[in-house]
Amino acid sequence: MFKGRYGNDKLNWTMLITAGVLSLLSLFTGRSSYILYAVFSGLATFLIVYSVVRMFSRNFYKREAELNVFLNVLARIKSWYNNKTAELRARHDERKTYKRFTCPQCGQKLRVPRHKGKVRLTCTKCGNKFIRRT
Repeated sequence: MFKGRYGNDKLNWTMLITAGVLSLLSLFTGRSSYILYAVFSGLATFLIVYSVVRMFSRNFYKREAELNVFLNVLARIKSWYNNKTAELRARHDERKTYKRFTCPQCGQKLRVPRHKGKVRLTCTKCGNKFIRRT
């Protein structure tokens, strides 16, 4: 049946799972808001139809290009998430030795050793000087 056709890939699976979630959301919101029901069910229907069109397509080059775009976006999201979690983990690990302050003028974040009493901080970005207790 799929001989000479593109078949299924990670993008199709993602679209089908998203369509399933949207279908469930449309069932739960159907009683309260017809507009949300129409939006969720319309998006779910579109994703299912587009996924089937991609599966039966003979244009391998275009389907591979779509998959590569999807995988690049997914890799960027994963990289951003991993960087954020590493940053939060580092902050959590150093919370007992350093205290963080935000410059009241520009919003730059500054890190100061704890237990130094009142210190005068100079912002590295704008040069603003302010006093904080560590």
